[in-house]
Amino acid sequence: MTRLTAYVSALVALDLALFSAIVPLLPQLSDRLDLTKVQSGLLLGAYSGAVLVTAVPLGHLADRVGMRNVNVAGSLLMCAATAAFAVGSSFDVLFAARVAQGVASAVAWSAGLAWLAARTPEHRRGAGISIANASATGGMIAGPVLGGVVAGTIGTRSTFLALAACSLLLAVWGAFEPDARAPAERESSFLPALRAAAAERLIAVSFIVILLVAVIGGTLQVLMPLHLGDEGVTQSALGLLYAGGAALGAVTITTTGRLGDRTGRLPLARTACLATGGAVAVLLLPLGTDLFAFMLVAIIPIQSVLYGVGYPLGADGADRAGLGHGLVLGLINVIWGAGAVVGPVLGAAVATHAGDRTAYALLVVLSFGAAAAVGHVARGMRAEPTIP
Repeated sequence: MTRLTAYVSALVALDLALFSAIVPLLPQLSDRLDLTKVQSGLLLGAYSGAVLVTAVPLGHLADRVGMRNVNVAGSLLMCAATAAFAVGSSFDVLFAARVAQGVASAVAWSAGLAWLAARTPEHRRGAGISIANASATGGMIAGPVLGGVVAGTIGTRSTFLALAACSLLLAVWGAFEPDARAPAERESSFLPALRAAAAERLIAVSFIVILLVAVIGGTLQVLMPLHLGDEGVTQSALGLLYAGGAALGAVTITTTGRLGDRTGRLPLARTACLATGGAVAVLLLPLGTDLFAFMLVAIIPIQSVLYGVGYPLGADGADRAGLGHGLVLGLINVIWGAGAVVGPVLGAAVATHAGDRTAYALLVVLSFGAAAAVGHVARGMRAEPTIP
């Protein structure tokens, strides 16, 4: 692992820890500040909303002014925002802090991954980016522990001030890493760059697989726990199931990132779409509680393969289209955010009106449709004339 890979991995791990640490704190914050349910929801959603709005412009900015500068600024912003969250005593302050954290998160996932992609040779790119993605899973697991167990032991203020200090240390670390920016010959104008991204087939495939995993993951995160809860599975047991699945997913992301470097990412992406659809199709069967719980754990690493190939495919597409990595990875993050919002809402609506199995069947159709689209792109690229 290179030093820059370790840095970006720490960056996204801390980001996901801060994103998820608020979940066990919500009851306490609601009681202390007399928050309404809408205000609690806004605190949760502010982070993701800021990412959706700022990921593309911040990635594009990093291409133009240097990825080190933008990442260091992002870590400093995360430090200030997390410190504000630690000492905040009103909804307005906490909401503003969460928005600022979301902007810093957009930096990590756009400019941070772009920095790693720009400084990693293409034949090792999948391995580097997959390590960062896997570390994010660790942050997602650690967040509720920090916001629950640790904050309950040493206090919310001390916990988040310590996390703010970690962000400050990352800013210092980043300042000593070699910079990168998009080469001068790459498209730097925003709208022409967007058009070029839309026309590049590898970028289109990255959009397809990232949107698929976001929609499927978001839908299953709503329907499967509710089903198991109705079957009498406890909250603690559900937490252990998801933690186990996430750990397996981290291993899968790392493994498939390396495999994509060696064997090609397009065939792996198509296989992952088919495997995800096949795994979800099992949920259409009349499963007992134990087997249904097993499938919850099993589906997570299967769909995680899409993360292992999706982000490197976007970086490869940026190279083919002559675009900056920051812009393209920012677009991928927007696609993921949209899927993560739409999937749970529409999936729950379909399940409410037509039953869970109908929602699962639609996910299967989406998976097989995505596999067909990826296969079509792969065949088209094999038919491209070779330039001597």
